[in-house]
Amino acid sequence: LSVLTGKPWLWIPAGTVIILLVVCINVVGDALCDALEPGCLGGAGLDVFPEEPHVPARLLALRQVTLTPHVGTNTHEARQGMAEACAQRIIDALEGRATQNIVNRNLRRK
Repeated sequence: LSVLTGKPWLWIPAGTVIILLVVCINVVGDALCDALEPGCLGGAGLDVFPEEPHVPARLLALRQVTLTPHVGTNTHEARQGMAEACAQRIIDALEGRATQNIVNRNLRRK
């Protein structure tokens, strides 16, 4: 979402509302506030922030911003599934099997 840095508000229709559910430091920073304060953007909904748990004071001051705690995985079922997936990845690695969800697969030892 680095396209939303600087002054992209020239091509985004007035009144647009941005919903961010991922960490986008370039968006949640000054550029977003710069667009919200004069009304170029109609609003924003955020559940993650660049330096959690700190929320920038400029965002807190804006009435057209909805801020929620980052609790998307905060259920017993989600955490149980995450723990089981993690354990399986460890077992796979220890037994020499290719593991899922490797970001930098090219660095894996053969």
